[in-house]
Amino acid sequence: MIDKKQLFALYKDAFPYDSDDYIRYFFSSVRKENIVVVKRGGRIVSAGYLVPKNAVIFGKSIVVDYLSAVGTLSDLRGHGIAAKVMALALKKAYKSKVPFVALNPFNFEYYKRYCFVDASYCGKDLICGGYDYDITYADSSVFGKLAEIYEEYSSGFSFKETVGEQYYQSLTDELAVDDEHVWAASDNGEIFAYIAIDNGEITKYATVDFDKFKSINALKGMSFCDFKANELAYTQMRIPNVDEFLKLPIYSDLCFEHEFAVFDNIIGKNSGTYRVKYVDGEAVVRRVSKSLRNAISVADLAQSFFNGQYPFKKPNVLFMDKY
Repeated sequence: MIDKKQLFALYKDAFPYDSDDYIRYFFSSVRKENIVVVKRGGRIVSAGYLVPKNAVIFGKSIVVDYLSAVGTLSDLRGHGIAAKVMALALKKAYKSKVPFVALNPFNFEYYKRYCFVDASYCGKDLICGGYDYDITYADSSVFGKLAEIYEEYSSGFSFKETVGEQYYQSLTDELAVDDEHVWAASDNGEIFAYIAIDNGEITKYATVDFDKFKSINALKGMSFCDFKANELAYTQMRIPNVDEFLKLPIYSDLCFEHEFAVFDNIIGKNSGTYRVKYVDGEAVVRRVSKSLRNAISVADLAQSFFNGQYPFKKPNVLFMDKY
């Protein structure tokens, strides 16, 4: 049994800029089986949360776990306690058979010690303004349209989060906790973009007309991430289950048989040699030995994939969420 009062106090101590209302909303949306904690003397001193996201990779539907709100009580930081939370969370993802754990890091170097690698990128840009397009609160009557806009905007990405009407309902509910909104921008009654604004910052958006989007006067001067530019790392990912990762349709050559020797210093069950070959259009994976001869780290395996090194296809990745 997890003490919710202790979790709340820990979250508030670790992330003091979040409102009490938002913290309550966060806990209402997290399943208890996706919470990992470390205790000392019966007190929760560190915790983290896995938030499942629906995604598609080269046409195959999968689940990606976002690792969110990892925090330790301020008087106990610097003693390696968060590392225990990270290991517990990654091992839980392994048992859940998800192929990726993702996060939006506060420090990109920090998470490399846990075998996370850069997975998606963006460029920083500004809304220039210039035209008074209509911009109104988005409600359930347009959520289907917003999903269509996202689908068109994201059509060039081979590995991305998938969204539907419920996604926009959840996003609207989350922002409303702190009196923020999802906005719909339209031209002559036709919606061409949606924009999520949090603390004066554009956090999520999609548009079918990038020039119009950048010309919205009501947003003039606001910064946003251009996810079609590859300038700055944005999302990091980690492979928590090598077997599930290797089963994905990620290969550039369907007529090959390949062996991967992989070493994982956190999830020992991942370590070993795997043989992959295509049978009837599916990748069949077998653990052929526990040998680690010429093994690469699980981080190097992930980096090879995101770089598109043979035998992998290079993915174009889009995940806007920060948690």
